[in-house]
Amino acid sequence: MPRSEDPPFGAPIFSIVAVYPGTSPKDMEQLVADPIEEEMYQLEDIKKIKTSISDGVIFMLVEFNYGVNVDTKNNDVIREINKIRNDLPDGIVKLDVQRAASSDVAIIQTAISSETASFEELKLQAEDLERQVERIKDVKWVEIQEYLRKNST
Repeated sequence: MPRSEDPPFGAPIFSIVAVYPGTSPKDMEQLVADPIEEEMYQLEDIKKIKTSISDGVIFMLVEFNYGVNVDTKNNDVIREINKIRNDLPDGIVKLDVQRAASSDVAIIQTAISSETASFEELKLQAEDLERQVERIKDVKWVEIQEYLRKNST
């Protein structure tokens, strides 16, 4: 339930997260971010798109002009992502769309990946990080999402 200082609102903001382990920021931009941005800019009432790219991870915020029907825009964003999903690289292990909520005042997303560490080692590191973040005052929740990329050798 939202706190009183965070009244509910229908923000026309959506986050798109793509995880493509082992991919450089340059390749992430060319292979994943650029096609997604191009598709999003086809939608009407776009105010701005802000994209952050790092090794193997893209975090994109798509903001529409206020006054639009948020439910309709949510469906539009999901539809457009699903339309291009098959055109994106096969190694993408996560491609999610989330609608902003007033209770999501601050969001931190991080990925732990390694070319050499085992899945179990990475999971232990993620659980340790989860415990540390949970100790921070005012953190509402921490969630680990696990994805295992199998080598195709």
